[in-house]
Amino acid sequence: MLKRTKSSPPRWADLLLQWYCSKEYIEEIQGDLYEWYYRRLDRQGPILAKALYFFDVIRFFRTFRLKKMEELDSKNNPLIMLANNLKVGLRSLARHRFNTSINIAGLSIGIACSLFIYVYITDELSFDRHHENADNIFRIVLDLKSPRDVSHLSTTPTALAMTSVQELPYLRSAVRFYKQGQTILKQGDNVYEENNFYFADSTVFDVFSFKFVYGNQSEALNGPYKMVLTETKAKKYFGEENPVGKVIRVDEDQQFEITGVIEDLPAQSHIDIDILVSFKTWEVRVPGLVGRWAPHMYLTYFLLPDGFDQKILESDLKELVERNVSLTSTYSFEFLAQPLVDIHLKSNRESEIKAGGDITRLYILAVIGIFILLIAAINFINLSMAKATIKLKEVGVRKVIGATRRQLLQQFQIEYLLISVLALAIGFGLIWILLPSLNELSGKTLTYTELLNPKTIPFAAGVVVAIGLLSGAYPALVLAAFKPTQAITQGVSGKTVTALVRKGLVMIQFAASIFLMIGTGIVYNQLLFMENQDLGYQPEQIVVVPLHRHQNALQDFESFRMKLKQLSQFDHASASFLIPGRGALKLSYATEGFAENEFKPISSWFVDREFLATYGIEILTGRDFTPVGDSDITNAVIINEATVRSLNWTNEEAIGKPFTFRGNRTIVGVAKDFHFTSLKDQLEPLAIVPTPSPFSSVNILYVSFAVNANQVEESLKVAGDIWNSVIPSRPFDYFFLDEDFGQQYQAEQRFGKTFTAFAAVAIVISCLGLFALAAFTLRRKVKEIAIRKVMGARISDIVRHFSWDFLRLVLLSNIIAWPAAYYIMSDWVGGFAYQTSINWWLFALASVVGVLVAFVTVMLQSVKAANANPVHSLREN
Repeated sequence: MLKRTKSSPPRWADLLLQWYCSKEYIEEIQGDLYEWYYRRLDRQGPILAKALYFFDVIRFFRTFRLKKMEELDSKNNPLIMLANNLKVGLRSLARHRFNTSINIAGLSIGIACSLFIYVYITDELSFDRHHENADNIFRIVLDLKSPRDVSHLSTTPTALAMTSVQELPYLRSAVRFYKQGQTILKQGDNVYEENNFYFADSTVFDVFSFKFVYGNQSEALNGPYKMVLTETKAKKYFGEENPVGKVIRVDEDQQFEITGVIEDLPAQSHIDIDILVSFKTWEVRVPGLVGRWAPHMYLTYFLLPDGFDQKILESDLKELVERNVSLTSTYSFEFLAQPLVDIHLKSNRESEIKAGGDITRLYILAVIGIFILLIAAINFINLSMAKATIKLKEVGVRKVIGATRRQLLQQFQIEYLLISVLALAIGFGLIWILLPSLNELSGKTLTYTELLNPKTIPFAAGVVVAIGLLSGAYPALVLAAFKPTQAITQGVSGKTVTALVRKGLVMIQFAASIFLMIGTGIVYNQLLFMENQDLGYQPEQIVVVPLHRHQNALQDFESFRMKLKQLSQFDHASASFLIPGRGALKLSYATEGFAENEFKPISSWFVDREFLATYGIEILTGRDFTPVGDSDITNAVIINEATVRSLNWTNEEAIGKPFTFRGNRTIVGVAKDFHFTSLKDQLEPLAIVPTPSPFSSVNILYVSFAVNANQVEESLKVAGDIWNSVIPSRPFDYFFLDEDFGQQYQAEQRFGKTFTAFAAVAIVISCLGLFALAAFTLRRKVKEIAIRKVMGARISDIVRHFSWDFLRLVLLSNIIAWPAAYYIMSDWVGGFAYQTSINWWLFALASVVGVLVAFVTVMLQSVKAANANPVHSLREN
């Protein structure tokens, strides 16, 4: 053998070569490898030389170079020992089919659930990381402060990006987005409606990694009326041909040139983009809004240098505002930098363009995954420990005939690793079969490829190895340490540490199950609470039709309303810029009691004069808008109760007060509070302004009308016919307000279903384990049960005696479950502005259910054991 020096090849690579290579070839191969190694050592250094040495050892692996059978030491060769241990393990599994089946079933389900949760969490954490500069991209958000409150906006004024690029020399690039939302596009005679329609600066491709299929990114958005499509939209409008240079009409009167096609954005993106239009187009269409520090309606992203401290940026932005914005001491901006990769899970600001995830939900799902895996692992460990006690004589016999402790350790570890590997294979199969259903349950679009990605495989392998080694640890380390005579003659006492450990594990297992039951109850209580909350209007009766901006929108709507109201089933119809559930504009106002030049932000709705009547919103004090005349349009405003409270007025005091809001107005009414945003948010002050201006100044508005609950289909058909006769160029694409409003809680509803499903799985796995453990324990006590019966014990006495051993563990598990459930679920419920109380009876109910499930599980085995013939039981060896 060659002499080793300080710079010799890695020892472990040599050992691998010696393990598989026949003596016939090893000297020749090793000589060549050493020669190559020292040659590389001089040229490429020790690190690369050692790495290449290992790959050479692998490369020389050939079947004809393997050791011959006569070279193998039957006593010490690991290959033969491995084969023998595998045979023994398989025989042991076959001999204890019941325990093996329970072990594999419970562990397979646990691995499948935890694996799906792991992939789900990995997917959530991967949002926006596909961009090359993801760690250096920050969204700039705005805290708009006044003496009375703070508005946390995700949007900023248009001047911010322009000014920052000019005054912050370290800024690599900046881009603004404005989402127009639902937009009508025409290609030939076909009319399409698009929702993800954005204006963006030409620098968008410097900041974000959008991959071009066609077109030149440096010129794609550098002028007005230029458009970039995603690949899917390009195929929708132009088929498989290259669309660059072709034209699409937008809102009937504008033609856009297609200048590029980009790949579709992945699902893991906080912003959905189907169509990008040059920001210069927006500047041409609304020049009065460009370069101003209000309104705050644009998404702004900065690209910073590597490792740049965002606190420095925020400090510089504060100074930038002081230099460029005329603000009073009572009204201020504070711009904050928000990492791109944090937006999906950690941002819940006003005007978010897409519902994000929730880091708290992710933590809870992680806990659920850990609990399910823990429950499955506890089943496995408990049954392995229980089964090991009956293998004590086997251990003693093996030690008598010469087995070493190391050989026994290997045998037990291989047996339990074998079960773990089988469970992993079945778990992957379950995920493969159930993935479509799991996607529907969770709202994800996970693929089979993601189950086999480089992150998932190591996780699954680590779980299997950990469970297998841990399960085999007791028999391998404890039983193997017994002296042969003690193992054969004395056995193991029922009051050993093993029994105490098993009881502790059962307690932890049922604590996790009870926690999940309590959590399920709290989640569903919160969802029911939100569903039954009084919104301040009747959304079930409101039908909404989007009416996109076009030249004669006002006249078309008035014609539709007039014809609709001629029919007896329709009392009102209205138009508004926004509807409940779709946010509000944040604008500024001043009123009596404010300091000079003091303004305060307020949520604002622009509506026509029949809006409150259409929605059935109650006027508590004052009056509604007058149905005729122009006076209210220019002079009136209605506020809600939240506004009155924020100003420390009474409802009566508010009437007639001045209200400076895009002109001088007067408060003519106070409306009863109604939820115009999600129930996850507190009711905010709201100004309702009558104006026809939305018809001419916005891209979309909503037409609303109420239908009779007993004549829904008939009313919709009539309304549709009228619509198509009056506005044939706009589709009658209606939706019910209650369904649209309820979509805000889809994430919570899915979370509730997911929580329930996994809680049920956890309980099933717990019962499987308890069933098997009870069966095993009672099987070992058949003689004790027989003696009790001979002595006159009734079946009910026997069932009660042996059930109590398990039931008290379930009762004690509440000591762990209750505090954990209260702490974690309180944090989740705390994320809602309107939240249900966490009732004590939910904890009691979960405990009762846990006890009943455990009792039934143990009782089935106890009754079976108690009904056995005592004569046969006493004769058993």
